[in-house]
Amino acid sequence: MPRIYVKLGFLMGTMGSLNGVPGIADAAVTVTTSLTSDFMSRGETQTENAPAIQMTANLAQALGSYEGVFVSNVNFGNSSMYGDPQLEVKPFLGYVIQISGTTSIDVGTKYYTYLLKGGAAYNYGAVYANLSADWLKVGGAYAPNYDGRSSPEHLGAWYAFGEVAVPLDAHVYLLSHVGCSFGEYWTRVGDGRQSDYSIGFSYSTGRYSLLLQYVGRVIVGEGTGLANNEARTVISIQTRFSLP
Repeated sequence: MPRIYVKLGFLMGTMGSLNGVPGIADAAVTVTTSLTSDFMSRGETQTENAPAIQMTANLAQALGSYEGVFVSNVNFGNSSMYGDPQLEVKPFLGYVIQISGTTSIDVGTKYYTYLLKGGAAYNYGAVYANLSADWLKVGGAYAPNYDGRSSPEHLGAWYAFGEVAVPLDAHVYLLSHVGCSFGEYWTRVGDGRQSDYSIGFSYSTGRYSLLLQYVGRVIVGEGTGLANNEARTVISIQTRFSLP
């Protein structure tokens, strides 16, 4: 995506310019790259069940703040009104409050942008807050204009989730996630309220990780009470490294 290099350059340049500021000299950039068999978000494919190449660059500062960008290819299908975007670019920034050695609160904001062959109508922003304690994480997000201009009524949407990452040994984790999408958007425009879930394992060695997950969502049609379950197996390979 055209903005990847601009953002990374900004992050690296920012690090160099902050070396004289107390508490920021220890800032570090971490880059995570991923190859996944399907880009899933809240139980729904973002690539029409096709593979995705992804990157996250994150600048974490000693004072607790962070900023970064997530990039991935997408495929929502071609729309005569909204285009056929091929790329998601999601800048984010937030702040981590460390309560204890294993407990923290993370608050922040992110903005979903879609590029190449149109897609600007899908752009929207969201705020989020998460609580992490040992192997448990719970949180939520709110988007006041979910799905951007593709939802002309500018409807809000909420998302709440809980997930666990239980260590089975030094390299293997059991992963489980459940989430719920609700709010005015899902009631009036979406398929009705929906839940998503995943269960799987991760194996990590050094800076490399392999993830195998069963991911799905359950859609309850508004006014019908009928549930439709969609699920699939997703395999991902990740590598993580830090920039000096």
